[in-house]
Order: sequence, then structure tokens, then C-alpha cells
Amino acid sequence: MFEIHGWVVINVALAEQEPAEWFLQKDRAVEFARAAVAEAQDEISMFDVAEGGNGLTVVRLHGLRNHRRDGALTLFRRLAARLPGAYGLLYLYDPEAPPQDNVFRVFRMARGSVEEFEDAFLSPRIPTIEDGFLDDDEPEESANDLASSSSVNPQVIRAALLPLIGLPLRRIGRAADLLWMQFGALRELPDRRSGTRIVGEWALHVQCPWRLTRPPAILVARGDCFAAADRDEPYDWTAPGESRFDRCAAALNRTFESSLPRVASVAVDEVGGLALRLTDGYRFEIFPAESTGHGGEHWRLLQPGTQQQHFVFPEEERPASA
Repeated sequence: MFEIHGWVVINVALAEQEPAEWFLQKDRAVEFARAAVAEAQDEISMFDVAEGGNGLTVVRLHGLRNHRRDGALTLFRRLAARLPGAYGLLYLYDPEAPPQDNVFRVFRMARGSVEEFEDAFLSPRIPTIEDGFLDDDEPEESANDLASSSSVNPQVIRAALLPLIGLPLRRIGRAADLLWMQFGALRELPDRRSGTRIVGEWALHVQCPWRLTRPPAILVARGDCFAAADRDEPYDWTAPGESRFDRCAAALNRTFESSLPRVASVAVDEVGGLALRLTDGYRFEIFPAESTGHGGEHWRLLQPGTQQQHFVFPEEERPASA
């Protein structure tokens, strides 16, 4: 079903106006809003203008339809263009519009303009607010049960990654060319070799192409593991010195100490790639770049220091039962 949920506060900028003039402009704004709502109204949607105390006037936009209809967004844009002091949000969900068929589209009205944003609170719809639909003869899968299916299931992968939402990205580093990322609260654990080590609540290990960006810049990427830090030459793994990755990661870790980006949303594609959108404009992407069935493990999600099963993509080969 196509869903519509939104609100608009009808507001008039003060701009050193006389009170009488402000009330006159507010009355005109409300009159326009009522007329616009009446024109956009239909037999199914719930569009109305409500008034509360202290001069509060709000346009309410809600609807549940069988198929997409642009009346709500058209009304939203019309109010923004005519009433620059108005502000509000509009959520739209359209299950017939891939690749956005599992996310809400969010439109923000402010200062006479309307902008679209990614939703970090209710998306992905499945499994954030509801479960997917299964055929009667299809077994239900969970995030810990990926090995029961030989195909890529974006819903299962997304469910496994959901615990990262809201957690801060604490540190990044590498073991040879394997990228590790630590999320959540840091804690100290005994090291298997000697001493102790610092780990996060969750860790992501990546062995396929990846990149961390903050547009317009790529801050660090897998290719940096193979380049020397101070010259445009291949990194010599056997010689002393740091790679370009080591230098970039050290700078980022220093930044994270004072300003922690948090995971805001997760997106998964049909071949096991994923994107984590973080606060402060950061975006982390993984994109497997070898044909299916080759290349071994691409990435895994784990909880260091616990006995919880790792979530591995692609799934690990398991020996057949005797």
C-alpha cells in the first residue's frame, strides 16, 4: 500500500512587523492553506487544517492507497512555495517503486523550499517496523540462519546489520589487507597472544573492495592498503614504514576521538554489497567484486569477546552431516 504521513506548521515570519500586520498575514496564510487542502482533498486521504492554542495552525496529511498518487507531495510543494514561513515533514512509502520499495522517502519543508532526505528512523521498513511476507511453504529465516539459504537474502543481511544503527564508529584499522571497524562502547579484553586488546561491542571485518567517504572526498579505501604513505609507489609489506591506509586511518581515529559519527541507516543490495550512512556526512560502502562462488569470504559482522555466532557473507561452507 502507498502510505502518506506528514504535517505542516503554518507560520509567518516576524521580521519586525506590527502585531496587527502579523495577524493579518497569518489569517491570509491560513486561508490559503485551507483552500489548497480543499482542492487536494480526495475520498480516501485525510488532508485537513487543525488549530490549537496560542495561534497554532497545522496542516495534517495522511493516506493509505492501493497505488501511488502525487496529491500529497504536490500540496506539500505548493504550501512551501506560497508560504515561506511554513515548515514540516512528509513521509511517503511506495512499495511499487524499486529500489526504494522498502524505505520511506522523507521531504522537509523549510524557508520556502522542499528537500528530500534518507530516512534514518523507520527504514528499512522490513524489518524495522514489520516482517516480510512469506509463502505458505517458505521457511522463515532470521539473521542467525543465513546458512539455511544458498541465495542472497537482503532482508536477512539487513536484519543482521540493524544492531549497528545508533552506534558510534570508534576506530578503524587493518590486519594485513583485512579492514576492521569497531562500533559501540570500547572495552578491554585479554589478547590470545599476550597482554590485552581494545575492542568495540560490534566489529565489521572486510576483505573485499570498500571505501569510506565524506563527499566530495574519499577519505580512505581498500586501494590505500597497497600504496606507500609518502610516495606514489606500491606499499612494500616486508619493509618498515606505513601504508597510505595507515596514515589515513590514524588521522580518522584522531577525529573520531572528539567527534563520533553514528550509524544512521543501512542499505543492502542484491549481491551482498552494503552501505552504512553515518552522521556528519560519512558513508561506508562494501561492494563485492568477484563472480559469485569465487573469492571466499567478503565480510563478516561479529561481537568480539562473546560466543555469539558470526554473520559471514558469503555464508561459510559447512561440512555435510555424517
